[in-house]
Amino acid sequence: MTIELPPADLTLCSACGETLVDMGLRPSPTGGQDWVFMCSGCRRDVVHQHVPAV
Repeated sequence: MTIELPPADLTLCSACGETLVDMGLRPSPTGGQDWVFMCSGCRRDVVHQHVPAV
């Protein structure tokens, strides 16, 4: 599986319009890992891509 770069529209939070910060990979509740961005304004997490366990 390839890791895809986030699209340009993922740089801003859809909820408040603030900048999203790349938080890297985190363990996923469903196994594997999630590539997570965090909003610098409302602090919500946005999962860009799920990376399954190998």
